[in-house]
Amino acid sequence: MLKIYIGLLVLFAACALPPSSATDEVIASVDKVMQAINQASPQLLDEWMTANALVTMVTDDGKSHASTRSEMQSSLMSGGKTKFHERTWGHQVKISGGLASVWVNYEFTIDNEFSHAGVNAIHLVNVDGKWWVNNITYSVRD
Repeated sequence: MLKIYIGLLVLFAACALPPSSATDEVIASVDKVMQAINQASPQLLDEWMTANALVTMVTDDGKSHASTRSEMQSSLMSGGKTKFHERTWGHQVKISGGLASVWVNYEFTIDNEFSHAGVNAIHLVNVDGKWWVNNITYSVRD
């Protein structure tokens, strides 16, 4: 009986998750956007974010501010020699056809000094087999 129970648990767990390759592809796309931020690379954002992508910051007091991909690229370029670094962990991925959602914790530093932390809620769309980041909404906590 125990073997049947364990077998059913394994089966249900396998059915609940999308194929690992799709999950890996989604996380890789998200990681490329984080790499673009860490390298202050507007060109890399072009390769992994849709042209109409939005980035929205939400604070604990309910205030929010939205930026376009172009505005984000300008912000990265205006930093000069400032070093940005966003570390992420604990990716939670959901996929339904050509739509993916990633919920991931992050910590952001500027010139190696802690700035803020929170959660990124990221939506991706699959276009011709490639996962593109279409929206990032992130919480900000000091």
